[in-house]
Amino acid sequence: MTMRFGLLGPPVLFYDAQGVARDTARAIAGPKSRVLLTALLLDAGRAVSVESLKDALWGETAPVSAQASLHNHIARLRRLLDDPERLRTVPSGYVLRIDEGELDVHLFDARVAEARAAHTGRDRERVVRVCTDALALWRGAPLAGLPPEVGGYAFAQRLCEARLLLLEWRYDAELALGGPRLHELVPELAVLTGEYPLREVFYRQLMLALHRTGRQAEALAVHRDLRTRLVGQLGVEPGPGVREAHVEVLRGVTGGGGAGEPGEPDRPVPAPAQLPPSPTHFIGRAALCASLRRALTAPGPHPTAVISGMAGVGKSALALHVAHQLAERFPDGQIHLDLHGATPGMTPLTAAQAVTALLRDLGTEPRRIPEQPDAAAALLRSLLAPTRTLLVLDDAASAAQVRPLLPGGAGCGVIVTSRSPLTALDGAARFPLAPLSARRAPNSCAGPRAATAWTVRTPPGSSSSSRAGSRWPCASSPRGSPHARP
Repeated sequence: MTMRFGLLGPPVLFYDAQGVARDTARAIAGPKSRVLLTALLLDAGRAVSVESLKDALWGETAPVSAQASLHNHIARLRRLLDDPERLRTVPSGYVLRIDEGELDVHLFDARVAEARAAHTGRDRERVVRVCTDALALWRGAPLAGLPPEVGGYAFAQRLCEARLLLLEWRYDAELALGGPRLHELVPELAVLTGEYPLREVFYRQLMLALHRTGRQAEALAVHRDLRTRLVGQLGVEPGPGVREAHVEVLRGVTGGGGAGEPGEPDRPVPAPAQLPPSPTHFIGRAALCASLRRALTAPGPHPTAVISGMAGVGKSALALHVAHQLAERFPDGQIHLDLHGATPGMTPLTAAQAVTALLRDLGTEPRRIPEQPDAAAALLRSLLAPTRTLLVLDDAASAAQVRPLLPGGAGCGVIVTSRSPLTALDGAARFPLAPLSARRAPNSCAGPRAATAWTVRTPPGSSSSSRAGSRWPCASSPRGSPHARP
């Protein structure tokens, strides 16, 4: 007959004998016997002092007869063990012998190690099998029903955390494997999110299980509720795992297995580098360039700079010049988008069209872009949040056109050019441009075409506005022409 001891729940003795059902527990009569057995099991194979056992049994209220009572409890426990040699008396106290495989905690720890190896090796079927076997040993909270004098708090906490890790590993593996089991995960994970309201992993897994069983709206509601709780109670945003799951739900893409089908892997998309060439030999506006660089690298959420001014004053040239100077500060990409706010013969992009264009620039496949504008804008913010990306939004028509395009994370920067200062765009730094003075204007853009522009004679009788046009930087370039661009 092989006796096994159990601490994964209330302390019990098990028998594994022919004709006896597996995991049949033998009752331990009396609370003192349970406390004594637990105190010895917590230090199995090592000597436990008499004083330690007294503290476990009575705490600070040990009776005068505690020594004699302890001897009586030891004798009863020996009879319960059916093997007097298991519990030996030594000079310093008592030693309980535990052979290999007899304590459920040892079996549990061995399976946790095996599950960790399978999880690291991405052997998902083995992860599910081993985690399930380990969790089957669990009967409840370790040391349940025992007085605090027994101690073992750290012991119990370690085991509880190991159990949660097993659950996380198993659900991750099952989500990756897919199949009918996905439908069963939803109620199980819903219970766990209720029991552990701040453990983000279970929320992430619940979101994915809902999404991969066709319940996208419920998955988004789970994310909303978690974010509200974290921000309201702790002042923090959900972590990267939850953010990635949120992006998967918004994009309508299955990152792992879903409904029995393996998810289509995303193809790697290179970081966008879309800035048009910087104006050649850009000279002048040095102080303004420095102010723009400071504004776009200042700490805070999505630094935004609005460059405004009349047509042909050099807004686009200045924006590109500064964007190229800062490109290394934004290693995840630089995106240039012409919003056509005042392009002759063209209708300005709507905010929804601009969001779609940016999502495609970031590698989102068209079929995965949400049709609902708010959902598409939320996806854009989610994709940009963990990155350091620079957006150059050229020729904006209004603040309403720009607002849905702004990132939510602190690592991105935005340069907007517009004829309007876009005063309704909260939090933006504004840089109004005026024509350069006649003395400095020829030096602001010294390319070959600019040199030609400054030698054009003003015909007699021309208006003062025409003469003023000769002080617009790069007036002969397509971007700088007052007839071509704002």
